[in-house]
Amino acid sequence: MLFDLYFLRRITPLGKSMVRQLNHKIARTVNALFPGDTGFKILEIGPGVGTFADELHNIAKNRCSYYAIEPNLSLCKAGADKGYTFINASIPPFPDHEAMNNFDCGYMSHVMEHFESYPAVINVLNGLHNVLKKDGYLIIVVPDYLDWKADFFNGDYSHSYITTERRLRELVCDMGFTIEKIQYYRACYTFPQTILIYPVHVLIKIFAGTVYNFCRKLDVMFKMKVTFARNILIICKKK
Repeated sequence: MLFDLYFLRRITPLGKSMVRQLNHKIARTVNALFPGDTGFKILEIGPGVGTFADELHNIAKNRCSYYAIEPNLSLCKAGADKGYTFINASIPPFPDHEAMNNFDCGYMSHVMEHFESYPAVINVLNGLHNVLKKDGYLIIVVPDYLDWKADFFNGDYSHSYITTERRLRELVCDMGFTIEKIQYYRACYTFPQTILIYPVHVLIKIFAGTVYNFCRKLDVMFKMKVTFARNILIICKKK
């Protein structure tokens, strides 16, 4: 039953397009870490409906060996139907699986904030550190609590661990990683497009938030309210 709501929820065509564009950009970023014809092995934690896997497969073609850990059985079945290796498990600890070693890259998008405490986050990052090769990459995407504010908790009942750039920087450095790059996103947009997106976000947040406060049944208003809320992407490397 865990995250069944995520599996069943409907997404607007515009939202679906922006999610795909964002995953396409991140997939291109991952692919660029391994230039030429070099093959690479990647582990995604919490792949959801497999949008990132789709984009990475289209870009990297046969160079990429893709694996994922997903606690929701329905999502695992959907991933398997696409031909991906989805391992049905909750972490920590990492599953006892023959593939759980020598990864060139680990990837988590909007997963860290769901862990119940920083000890759980530390255990997950320690597990990722252990399954990565020397000089392997870790890429994490999280919502920026300083921008989301109350919507961070209202947006998902399972949001527990607060994520900000400063907390993330300190955390990955303490867990044996060096930071290669930090980037902010609003939906699928990055700087300098975010300069124009921010005032649009403020206006939408005021309008949609006001309507949602008067009619909580209009959940689409809440989705509009957080569409352009800021997210953080960090690329780091195993020491």
